[in-house]
Amino acid sequence: MKKSLFTLLLLPLLSQASSYHFQTPVVYGGEDSLDAWHYTEAVTVPIKVKHIGEKTPYYLEVNNQQISDVFYLEGEEEISVDVPITLKPKHGGQLFRICSVAFHGAVGSRICTKAELFLIQPVN
Repeated sequence: MKKSLFTLLLLPLLSQASSYHFQTPVVYGGEDSLDAWHYTEAVTVPIKVKHIGEKTPYYLEVNNQQISDVFYLEGEEEISVDVPITLKPKHGGQLFRICSVAFHGAVGSRICTKAELFLIQPVN
């Protein structure tokens, strides 16, 4: 009985302090996508990060390396970001994990876009 009462009292507090974190697209590029093929090594991948809830700090990372300063989203904010990527001059597809990382109090969330990109190189 005590446990049920405690849960009933605590649940509304947890739901009020929560925030939600979304990112699109989940997959970007690939062999069949014209957006994946580039003539230059410096490219960008467009993502959207949506937040619902209290003011929350975020940052962006590519392949587990932080690439942005910490920024804050609150309410029902959505931002669009062109994430800079540097392709290597090599044959075949190159895979990147582009993530938005949020800190919701003592816990965090990481949502990622898997990008497969190709560098078109001249044939010698």
